[in-house]
This record gives sequence, C-alpha cells and structure tokens, in this order.
Amino acid sequence: MVFCPSETRNPVRPFQVKSEDEEMNEPARSCDPQSPLQPDPDPEEEVSDSSDTEISEDDYHETRVAQSDTHMKTHTGEKHHRCDVCGKSFLWKGNLNFHMQVHAEERPFGCSFCGKRFKRQYDLKSHTVVHTGEKPFSCDVCGKRFNRKGIFNMHMRVHTGEKPFSCDVCGKIFELKAGLKKHMTVHKEEKSFSCDVCGKTVNFIENLKKHMVVHTEERPFSCDVCGKTFKLMENLKKHMVVHTEERPFSCDKTGTPSKK
Repeated sequence: MVFCPSETRNPVRPFQVKSEDEEMNEPARSCDPQSPLQPDPDPEEEVSDSSDTEISEDDYHETRVAQSDTHMKTHTGEKHHRCDVCGKSFLWKGNLNFHMQVHAEERPFGCSFCGKRFKRQYDLKSHTVVHTGEKPFSCDVCGKRFNRKGIFNMHMRVHTGEKPFSCDVCGKIFELKAGLKKHMTVHKEEKSFSCDVCGKTVNFIENLKKHMVVHTEERPFSCDVCGKTFKLMENLKKHMVVHTEERPFSCDKTGTPSKK
C-alpha cells in the first residue's frame, strides 16, 4: 500500500508480529547522541527553547551582585550620577533625570487657578495647595498642619531635636541644610557684600540688608500692644516677651528665668 506525503504526516504501517528469535536478534536502540541508532523522533513533540524562561547560575549571580552594589550606595553615600549643567550629584539615575527638568526651558504644566507655569508636574502639585488651602500633613505632637510633606518633616525636628546636618570644619550641627549652607560662609575669609555707606563687609546679602537700616530712619516693624517701632523684625520679637509671662532666658549662674 502506498501513501502520499501530502495526504498524511504519519503513514500507517502494517502491524507486523515479530517472532521471539527476531526480537532477540534485533539491535538495542541507544540514547547516546553519537550513536547512529536513535529512537524515531516524535513529530508531534514540541521542541521548546528553555533559554527564554530559565536563568543560568552565572546570570543569577551577576544579578544578585548588582542588586547588592545598588543597595550599598544607600550606606556609602556614593553619588555617581552628576548633572552636566550645575554639577549636582545624585545617588540614583532616576533622581538625576527628575532634576534635569529644572534646567529645561519648557514649562508645560500650568496652574488652573492663577496660570503660573512650571517645569515639573511635582512643582505644580506643590503649588496648587496654595489655592486650595489643603493641609494633609498633621503633626501628632502639637496638631499643627502643613500643606507640604517637606515642611512637615522639617517641623517634626522641633519635637525630635534631630539635627542631621553637620559642619565638616567645626562640627556644629543644624536642623536644616539651608542653615548649614549659610553657616559654611563663616569659615570663608572672603566677605562678598559691603555697605556703600560705611564700607562694612558681611558674608550674606541678608545681613547686608539688615545692616542698611542702620543708615535710615525707617522703622517698619511696630508692636501691636504698645506701638513701639523697630528697624528689625527680630528686635520686635525680642520686645514682645515684655507683654507676656514668657521668660525664655535664664541666668548662667543662678538659673533664674528672665525675659531678657
């Protein structure tokens, strides 16, 4: 009987019963890949490539090492991702990508309330709370509420006493990074800002502005209780304790509380 290959994939062969002697004399099939005597392949058996689903031991080891190296950066403080524009460095590549939006000229995000535009959606979201008055962050200690998480975190240091920023020169510690940055100019000999009237030089532009009122008669800060006026806000704040029972100062020798 003859079968055409186009009609069937597996031609049906007549069943032949072998005698016991024929079976005994038939050579055994080998599973050795070098042997010419191999079992007939099953055409219906699917050949799967395990390379897409299985990970070799070497690849697994390399992945684990990479994850370990990435985690250790959180302890070592290494910052290999540097901004080519301003030089600021970051621990993670994603943070660098987020930062790079600051240097972009485009401001695609606009406030629906006032029309002010922002470079990042994050900045727009932070700005929107100014209009909504929303303050989702609440202090569990004093109950004070805040519209931004960053400000809330800074406030919590008032209760914890945490001062994570320290000066590498003198060791003085600060609650805020801005305070440390401002302090660092104390260790610089150069004083960049000078008074046009008397020539006095100071480290900060804020200090120069405060100094300039010495040369004017302007007293923009007044006490709501007695009407006394002051040139500086800090002097007004010091004065206000006169009208309260608060005694924030104490004698170094006797410990007696005092208003001044």
